[in-house]
Parts: sequence; C-alpha cells; structure tokens
Amino acid sequence: MTLDIATLLIATTVIDFGIAVYFWVLWVSGRAARIHLWIAASATSATAGCLLFMLRQIAPD
Repeated sequence: MTLDIATLLIATTVIDFGIAVYFWVLWVSGRAARIHLWIAASATSATAGCLLFMLRQIAPD
C-alpha cells in the first residue's frame, strides 16, 4: 500500500487550517498570551503554503 501525495496534502491543509482557527480563537479570547498569535500566524502561513503548492499545476503563471 502506498500513500497518495494528493490525499496527504489535503489532510495536511485541513489539519493546518483547524490549528490556525483554534489558535486565532484562543488569541482573540485572551490577547495577553502572544504565543497564540505566533502559532496562529505560523499555521495560517502553512495552510497558504499547502494550498499554493497544490495549485501550482492548476493555476496559470
């Protein structure tokens, strides 16, 4: 059994998006903890990176 790369990228994007939303909500509810902001920004950039990587063959130059 081999792992499908497209499925792994979709799963990674969904997990990154869930983590980003979770930490954005944590940061909005209590803005004293700045680490939540940093983790949310990192997860958001990871989500955007995965999406752009998946669209590299579909989107025009």
